[in-house]
Amino acid sequence: METRELFWSLGTSGIAFFYVVGIASMGVFLWGCWRHFAKYRHGTSLPVPLDLMAGCRRMVSDLMTQRTLVRRDHFAGMAHTGIFFGFVIAAIGTATITLEYDFLDRCSASNSGRAGSISGSA
Repeated sequence: METRELFWSLGTSGIAFFYVVGIASMGVFLWGCWRHFAKYRHGTSLPVPLDLMAGCRRMVSDLMTQRTLVRRDHFAGMAHTGIFFGFVIAAIGTATITLEYDFLDRCSASNSGRAGSISGSA
């Protein structure tokens, strides 16, 4: 299936700028995560042992069901659930295109002489 070409109107400097901004945003995200973990390290330990697996299961369950929002306001919770899963699907699609364009097409381009098309046909 033929699809649109990624970065069709950007030159080499535009593509480089896109990746620099992307890497910088990932760096800012990691710095923010580090600040949170550094803050948590200064806290006191819990008086009871922490069940990490049960906590992770509860977090994933709360995230996937949007339980707290749906319980508080059913219609707003359902709307939020739809928006949340729309973003999840968009993120999966973006990750798929990134994997194909940045890794798979680049690897196969050196063998077949093509690059830049999502669909793999030049």
